[in-house]
Amino acid sequence: QNFSGYDVKQKSFRSVLVADRDMGESYVDENRVTFSFYELRHNVEGEIGRPLYYFKRTKVSQSRQKYCDVGDALKTDLGLENYRDRSH
Repeated sequence: QNFSGYDVKQKSFRSVLVADRDMGESYVDENRVTFSFYELRHNVEGEIGRPLYYFKRTKVSQSRQKYCDVGDALKTDLGLENYRDRSH
């Protein structure tokens, strides 16, 4: 699988975006990318088996077209630039 993650600060909580693509027969096969959005939650009720703070998936969507690189899907479909490029 090919995936990438973004750590996004929003107001007073944190959220994470994970982009995932099945590789298919080879690494260069194009497939749709699944975007999973997670938000940091606080287990104020003390639910057994759940840590005090945890990420909960709040949304899942798929890319509009097929991609070889999830970075291209993040840029084209969601308008996110390459987080690895720190030159800006």
